[in-house]
Amino acid sequence: MKSTGLAYTEVHAAEAIGATRSPRMPWILAGAVLLATFALHAASFGELLSVWYRSVSYNHCFLVFPVALWLMWRDRGSLAQVSIAPWAPGIVVLGGLGACWLAGSVASINSLRDFAVVATVPVLAVTLLGTGFGRVMAFPLAFLMFAWPFGEILIPTFIDRTADFTVWALRVTGVPVFREGNSFIIPSGEWSVVEECSGIRYLMASASAGGVFAHLYMRSARRRWAFFGLSVVVPIVANWLRAYLIVLLGHVSSNRLATGVDHVVYGWVFFGIVMLGLFVVGGRWADRQGPDVAPDALVRAPAVAGRPAAFYVVAALALVAIASGPLWQRAVDVGVLGPEPIREIALPPANGAWQPAGDEAFEWSPRMRAAAATAHRVYMSGSGPVGVSVAVSRELGQGDKLLTFSDTVLSDYGVSTRTIARGEMSIPAMGADIRLIERDIRTSGRAILSWQWYRVGAFETGSVSRAKIALVWERIAGRYPLVGVVTVATYHDGDMAKARDRLRSFVADHREALKRPLIVNGSAQ
Repeated sequence: MKSTGLAYTEVHAAEAIGATRSPRMPWILAGAVLLATFALHAASFGELLSVWYRSVSYNHCFLVFPVALWLMWRDRGSLAQVSIAPWAPGIVVLGGLGACWLAGSVASINSLRDFAVVATVPVLAVTLLGTGFGRVMAFPLAFLMFAWPFGEILIPTFIDRTADFTVWALRVTGVPVFREGNSFIIPSGEWSVVEECSGIRYLMASASAGGVFAHLYMRSARRRWAFFGLSVVVPIVANWLRAYLIVLLGHVSSNRLATGVDHVVYGWVFFGIVMLGLFVVGGRWADRQGPDVAPDALVRAPAVAGRPAAFYVVAALALVAIASGPLWQRAVDVGVLGPEPIREIALPPANGAWQPAGDEAFEWSPRMRAAAATAHRVYMSGSGPVGVSVAVSRELGQGDKLLTFSDTVLSDYGVSTRTIARGEMSIPAMGADIRLIERDIRTSGRAILSWQWYRVGAFETGSVSRAKIALVWERIAGRYPLVGVVTVATYHDGDMAKARDRLRSFVADHREALKRPLIVNGSAQ
């Protein structure tokens, strides 16, 4: 009996040795390729870290990679059930992420660029270590995506819904409210729901913490998804209640409470109470007492199924796919000269009934903080004033980009200049393919109607997305066109039809001038 047992052990040990050959090689190779990826995208990862540091909404991202590594270490015993082998189709996915990075980088779509660099890490792990590894480590790999600061696009919707609920709740409780956009006036004062009030920071923190809690303490997939769903819904609703309670507290205290630093303190205290209640519910749903960690003595290294040559080939091709975006951008950047100074921006000359007027006739112009240069001119006719503003940029540096989410969308949620409504407008003079951005604005006690569109070289569009796509194609081809934002605006003071007729007339009379190069005495590129 002893002899038989010994033979069985020896045979299986020999099989294990033959199957695993170099059990550490795939892990060392994966680590080396990952370090090379960080080096290739050092600038992008640096900007990602900067976002985590600057924005309170994404401070939790610093914990994502350490938590993911801990979760992988915790579940390492499960790797004994799988074989490590490279997954060649992952190279195609990495190539696609490289294209996403290139598009995001050249068109200033920071969210797309950040998505590409973050998603590259889990995809690279599965490509080099195989689908078996990906299946066993599915949650830690998916959790890495919480390092992507993706919630910015939700901020406008969250602001609108928070304002909707706050105004509704105030009226239900008998407080009279007059609303204009994301601002509203009650008898005790004026309030605005701004970016910091959107609740995106609560959602990000709650969703990431709730996901980890569900993974650790719930076996049932149904319970995990239900609790994760609560982790998403609860902070959204809690933020609505928080905003309403802060306004109500300020109102009943004659603005002695919840209007300064305590505004933030009350918000976080309220959120802490909500999260405590959420995890109490999660504790009642838990169907295991703690993580299943295998004793170190029972942890076995996974078998290596692929040949060493296959690992090296896939690793080399993966590096080529990852490097494709940065190398392409560097190739097209070669020979690009420093930007020439913009000495004069082209504005339409006086034409017929439209004559230049002083700035006092129309004092408003859009704020373009990232523009390399701006120009503004007021024209007057018998129907009233029209202001024309042009902002230009070469979209090369972080502080010289007009097509950013904060300037194209979040600027509508300011306090001093309120966008009451935003829509699209087609006019025959611009052509059927161009739909202008129309805004109904309130500032300094006046009602303003503005039309805005974008220029990428000679291409015109009222769509930010189409402008960015045009910029991507130009940059990939090695061209660096000037990017401009053109705005025409007038007072409407309640008569929208008359104001639209005035703007329509101005654009029709100056269409050819508005199509000319954006700058003179400088390079229009």
